[in-house]
Amino acid sequence: MKTIFKTIAIIAITSFASCTQWGEFEPARETVGEKIEATTTIAELRANFMDTSFVFFGANRIISDSLLVINGIVTSTDIEGNIYSYIVIQEEHAGGQAIRVSIDMRGLAVTYPLGQRVAVITNGLYIGQFGQSP
Repeated sequence: MKTIFKTIAIIAITSFASCTQWGEFEPARETVGEKIEATTTIAELRANFMDTSFVFFGANRIISDSLLVINGIVTSTDIEGNIYSYIVIQEEHAGGQAIRVSIDMRGLAVTYPLGQRVAVITNGLYIGQFGQSP
């Protein structure tokens, strides 16, 4: 009986210890990085290139003769592990929209911390939707 009690106690102690955070991360307190001027907005990109007739899932390639650049601030982080291989950027102006940008990379918070300015050249990329979220 003592062995069972000791085993349960050890399991309980190690499970509580394993739930602690090993590092503290602070979100960006200011926007950093050089601002590159956008040539289009996220709303214009969605209106011109996203086919909303798909029922559940769809994607369209962005093809244009002119350079299409969107910019914004990173508003998501994968530090907690609830976001995987994408960042969300939001335009800086009042009422600016946000869009999810999928990137085949892990640990994006190191390269793209909260508050980082980013510019995305969208020519040749795909814009799509899953359910009702683009």
